[in-house]
Amino acid sequence: MGKNNGSKKKDPFAALPDDFKDGIEGMGQEELKAKFVEVTKSELENIAAAKADQDLLIARDRARVAAQVYTDQSKMNRLKTKYLVQAMADKGDSKSEQIVRLELSAAK
Repeated sequence: MGKNNGSKKKDPFAALPDDFKDGIEGMGQEELKAKFVEVTKSELENIAAAKADQDLLIARDRARVAAQVYTDQSKMNRLKTKYLVQAMADKGDSKSEQIVRLELSAAK
């Protein structure tokens, strides 16, 4: 499971330590369920710790405030683009609409 089988597709589990993956390979259903519960509890503790971390909360708030000018401009640009696409469609220019949608999807 998760090991490279010769395909060129990137392994989505490459970041996991080999000893974790190897240990999982040898487990039965009950052991897998217990490990799942263990990892889930660990993640819940991690989330709770992040929510309680005042330094992290302050940093997130500062980042949100700092990015506000950019997010506001992006929202306005998306709204303007939608309006322009609608105006082109209303005037029967479906080809321009398709081009604009393709360019927008490529820019994401």
